[in-house]
Amino acid sequence: MKLIAFIKKTKKTTLLSFSLAVSVVALAQNNPGYLGYKKSVDLTVTPMFFNFIAGGPSMKPAVGVAYEMATKSKLSIRFGLSHVNNSVTQQNLDYYGLTLSIPNNSGSFSSNDYGNAYGNFNYSYTAFSIAPRFFKTHKGAVAPYGGYWGFDLSLGNAKVANDDNVVYKMNDNGTTSERNFTNDAWKKVKVVSLQFNVGKRRYFGSSGISAFYQMGVGYPLWQNSSMYLTNTATYFANHQDLLENAMVRHIANGSIMEIKFGVGYGIK
Repeated sequence: MKLIAFIKKTKKTTLLSFSLAVSVVALAQNNPGYLGYKKSVDLTVTPMFFNFIAGGPSMKPAVGVAYEMATKSKLSIRFGLSHVNNSVTQQNLDYYGLTLSIPNNSGSFSSNDYGNAYGNFNYSYTAFSIAPRFFKTHKGAVAPYGGYWGFDLSLGNAKVANDDNVVYKMNDNGTTSERNFTNDAWKKVKVVSLQFNVGKRRYFGSSGISAFYQMGVGYPLWQNSSMYLTNTATYFANHQDLLENAMVRHIANGSIMEIKFGVGYGIK
């Protein structure tokens, strides 16, 4: 009899504990935020701006500031501003295989005056982005903490900063010559892109101000100038178009993989 009473009492206790646990989980799902912090202001540094797809990495750091707001335990919206001064290297130019083909006086390309770019050049890129993120709550993630997937819509301005180190080896009807184009005015190129992201964010601390790291991969879904992401348009009538093409490809490929370190200020 005592055994039966003990089993009944244990059963009631177990059911009560299970009910409390379900209630806590349900409350957590309706109460987003990492340790109660539903909003954050972040400062980030990306020490390795990867360009594996483009033939080699560029190590120039990108810096950024962002505001993230968790609306649900599974969803946050991130507004960010980032800037980077980066370089397109000889490896990148070789990988793209872009060709400069200067038209003759009639405007055609039949003069066989063509060649490839050699060297490296610098560019600057500043972008504003809006990124909804969906967090994997079934794996312990609570916005804005843990594993996520989402989309990143960005609008940026890119500009070639210095092309003094670029030389074009031209072939004019079998005669090889070197040319460079310096002191040219470079215009800003608007880059609008949509990207799919998968990543993870982990905090080191548990206070309002905490260091964190974030790592993930991205895949470009759409860009306002599709020619910048394909190999179909490899011939260019002037060197500005050629270098701008390489620059925008470099920017797109740079988000294939990212590792970021930062400091976040949590707001309840």
